[in-house]
Amino acid sequence: MDEAMDQNQKREHPKPSQINDFFAYQPSQTHPYLRPKFQRELDHKTYSRLTAGNDVSLLPNAHSASVKLGLIKSAKKSIYIATFQIVCDDGGKLFAKGLVKAMKRGVDVRFLVTGGPWTWAFSGTCTESMRLKGVNVGTMPYSYITNYGVVQLHDKIFIVDNKTAIVGGQNIGSWYSKQDEGNVRFRDTDAVVSGPVVLDILTRFASLWCSAEPNDPVPIKKIIRPQTQQYAEWLNQKPLKGLCRFISQTPSKEEFWVFEGYKLYAQRAKRRAIFHSLSLNAYGSPEQENLWNAFNSISENPNGEVFLITNGPGFIRSRPEGSPEWVGRIMGYYFLSSVYDSLYDTKIQAFVYPSWLHSKVYFFDNLAVGIGSFNFDETGLIWTESTMICLDDNLREAAIRMFKQDLKRSYVLRNP
Repeated sequence: MDEAMDQNQKREHPKPSQINDFFAYQPSQTHPYLRPKFQRELDHKTYSRLTAGNDVSLLPNAHSASVKLGLIKSAKKSIYIATFQIVCDDGGKLFAKGLVKAMKRGVDVRFLVTGGPWTWAFSGTCTESMRLKGVNVGTMPYSYITNYGVVQLHDKIFIVDNKTAIVGGQNIGSWYSKQDEGNVRFRDTDAVVSGPVVLDILTRFASLWCSAEPNDPVPIKKIIRPQTQQYAEWLNQKPLKGLCRFISQTPSKEEFWVFEGYKLYAQRAKRRAIFHSLSLNAYGSPEQENLWNAFNSISENPNGEVFLITNGPGFIRSRPEGSPEWVGRIMGYYFLSSVYDSLYDTKIQAFVYPSWLHSKVYFFDNLAVGIGSFNFDETGLIWTESTMICLDDNLREAAIRMFKQDLKRSYVLRNP
């Protein structure tokens, strides 16, 4: 396996023509995603809703951290955060300091982090410091109540003044947000959004907070659901702008709605799908296998292609900030093994990022962009997850630019 991984490290980048051909596909104006029937099916099967009038943009790497810090400084009423962890390095301490200052000027600050060993191993110092200074810190219950393993918080939600939200893959701290442009040490993606979908993100935060702090409800205005007959009008607009839905899942409640939403988008795709995943494990549960079968179906179509950008050999020589080199080596072996198993006897093409890929963006038919916390592996069966899926022409173009750049940096993965 060592030799195979070394060979993969030396193999070629994807050819420019391969990348350009992938994104040359233009979906038609009658695409299934643009039909009210499909959107109503998503409503029913994912317990979410389509909203219009949102303003959404991508936030890569350190840019997301700087936007969050700016929003903390300008917050007037509330800051609600749910995250897997806050690494208490320079970036984490700066973040915690900003939240304490906001709390002292009268902002309702609520900070929710996952429980168990992740808290004391990474987040303990910063969360305890914030708690001692008066910040309302909640710890998500960490339990063994599913058949699959440990239940823990994995959503990444950031909401300021109930008007602006950031969702995506990035946790808090320099370990996650600091990027060396020379070796592209860490790769992540968030999205910032304002508009009606923020209310749905807020509702998700309130539900998570209630699990940790049942006697401390988050104030939310009554949700007025739009009538589905508006969908035809929204989906017919040119250009497409600000059509977003927020989907979340809580596996301990037998809710796998992110799996279901992505599966439905893959099943209705005509030609293309590309996605990031920190790791890939397509087998072991009906949820994993059904989603994988939907992606495989795209690749089996005439002129269909599916690209995966993931981790593998790049981990072997990477060194996460503050970690010894052997951490990258162990993770590289672990991730690459399941990638090979999943890709066996499929037409899906995988590319390995040159260092640490933590981004979780799913792009269907060069049209629908999903940005959230969901990795395509067994963790989706046990961790809480969420994603925002948007139909927005500006976001679509930004996603194409992002994926083109990621592919140019990545290596073609060949089976050993």
